Amino acid sequence: MYIPLGKHDSNPVAVLNAKRTVDLPKVAIVTHFQDAFENFISKNNCEKIDTIYLETTQTHIYVVEIEGRQIALAKPLVGAPMTTNTIEHLVTNGVKAVIACDDLYSNNSNDVGKVIVPNSIIRGDGTSMQYAKTSRNIILSEENKDSLIKKFVDNNIDFEENEILSTDIRRNNFPGIYGYEAAATLAVSIFRDIETIYFGYVRPKDGNP
Repeated sequence: MYIPLGKHDSNPVAVLNAKRTVDLPKVAIVTHFQDAFENFISKNNCEKIDTIYLETTQTHIYVVEIEGRQIALAKPLVGAPMTTNTIEHLVTNGVKAVIACDDLYSNNSNDVGKVIVPNSIIRGDGTSMQYAKTSRNIILSEENKDSLIKKFVDNNIDFEENEILSTDIRRNNFPGIYGYEAAATLAVSIFRDIETIYFGYVRPKDGNP
């Protein structure tokens, strides 16, 4: 059987479909900041409600109540396939909107410490190509971006709008800000028709947020 792995397929029905295992809240927060994630889990009343079992490890899904609203929490492994696997699992189990806070890196030290709202995400990974047609970039919807910016402004959080590059482009040493799984996160969200708010924090190389 021939399976074209390098071509975008717009059919949302997969050959192998995930099975619903639990009822999750409609909103999920997804982040790659391990220390911050584990610190939050340990200090708040978070309930481990589900587990994604992989060949080499496990990804746990938690639920926490914030301002009277249930929210799912997940920290995928680094890598576009692992991130999309986690988001697919969340969607299968009832999530309709994702807030993604990503780990950003810049080869310009002046960018360190900035919160970035992407005006464009330049693609360079293979995974996003499975979820969205070939294009140079993916753009966060204006509605979702405006909602995020308003929240930052209302809470006096400094931010900057900027272009984000996918991780794989970094191998070519292009100057810029890199979002580890930015393109894949937005691509799978668009493909599965869920709302996504995406932003990132530029931290020092090998530094903690």
